[in-house]
Amino acid sequence: MYIFLFRPWEVKPNYDPNPGPYYGVKGLERVSNWKVALALALLGITGAIMGFVSVNHSFTFNRQKLDAKSAEAGSYHAAIRADAEKYGNEEQLRRMLHRMLSDER
Repeated sequence: MYIFLFRPWEVKPNYDPNPGPYYGVKGLERVSNWKVALALALLGITGAIMGFVSVNHSFTFNRQKLDAKSAEAGSYHAAIRADAEKYGNEEQLRRMLHRMLSDER
């Protein structure tokens, strides 16, 4: 024989229709569903805007870093080219051989 130990349809004599704070925290009352939905929608929109701004800023920031690195490489290349034109091929080959031999030691 099956005995029901829990009967949710029964009205209990000690039932309190106003049990106190909904969340178990004093001072916090129950929040309606539309307020929760509105808060979540605002949180989602805020997150989407922040994500878009951070990705956009990331591309701009990386482009600025690449432009600075490119300018640095361009000036280094111009200096090396001017040095090569000033001293000629023979001097450049001598310097390269000197560096190669000094690196081997």
